Amino acid sequence: MELVMNGLAAKNAENAKSWPMVRLGDVCEVIAGQSPEGKYYTTDSSYTEFHQGCKAFGTKYLLSSNVYTKEISKLASAGSIVMSVRAPVGTVNITRSEICIGRGLCAFKLSQKVDREYLYYYLLSSKKYLDDVAGAGTVFPSISRKQLVEIQIPLPSLEVQREIVERLETELGEIEKLMAEAERGLKAAENLRKAILSEAFE
Repeated sequence: MELVMNGLAAKNAENAKSWPMVRLGDVCEVIAGQSPEGKYYTTDSSYTEFHQGCKAFGTKYLLSSNVYTKEISKLASAGSIVMSVRAPVGTVNITRSEICIGRGLCAFKLSQKVDREYLYYYLLSSKKYLDDVAGAGTVFPSISRKQLVEIQIPLPSLEVQREIVERLETELGEIEKLMAEAERGLKAAENLRKAILSEAFE
């Protein structure tokens, strides 16, 4: 991911010099999670789904935690970006529905200044930096709302943000195809290996 983002930055090098750097807190509201008391947890899906950390994170979109709460502390609305703020720090996903978030997560409620996909991919590419900010060498690395609000991000126009996302998703799509082909090749090679070993002793 970081290599792809760097490649896109190189393509936009001249224009990137004019992009303003802004605080993350200037383009979105950073909502720190807060866990309800354990007595309010339930498996009854008629209540609000609850996520404590990144255990139910999918490839891009949040999966079901199968845990719900009768008491709502902090909410992340549908379509929000959520981030793990405790080890592992910096893992990001997008919510499909409104959820309650615990202390292991924060949510980003975006303003109209930033495209959701642009910010998602930017944060995804910043995992190592976020680890450093959180103090990855400590026993329990974590990052605070105050630290997140102050993080600087490049902010081109919305049109340029969307162009970057479009190119990024095209390149990532090609990488995923190559990975799938490589996986099929490895599987075929493993099957051939097993067949050769089997035949050798028959």
